[in-house]
Amino acid sequence: MYPVLLDISQRKIILIGAGKIATRKVTSLLAGGGRYIQVIAPKATPEIKEFAQAGQLTYLSRGYQKGDLAGFDFVFICTDDPSVNLQVRNEVGSNQWVNDTTCKERSTFCSPGVVTTSEFTYTISSHVQDPRKTKAAKEELQAWLEGKQS
Repeated sequence: MYPVLLDISQRKIILIGAGKIATRKVTSLLAGGGRYIQVIAPKATPEIKEFAQAGQLTYLSRGYQKGDLAGFDFVFICTDDPSVNLQVRNEVGSNQWVNDTTCKERSTFCSPGVVTTSEFTYTISSHVQDPRKTKAAKEELQAWLEGKQS
């Protein structure tokens, strides 16, 4: 993997699924400047519904349909249904970046843990091996940085 920070402010982003993982992704995408975000899922967390009501994203309350990925630059697969995940992955175009949160082998990129201060953005990854380790390292770095600021 090659680490990079991207300007996503002009990129179209779609998430299939609207549970806990999708909510974390949406929160970080919005914090990272995402402005063209669409979420598709039959059910959504209250946070995703709030983002939609605030006009920060478009939420379609339905299942994934063939053709939904057209025109999007980044695809996040965040469902707990393996058949839907595979259907979405099989429809990703060669010019689209995909993050299948259930299968790193079907992903063309991963989202690292991010800690932001007033001066720096730190990213942390376990080389896509163990998201729990990445989360723990992120929390440890965040605590250490907060201790340095006091």
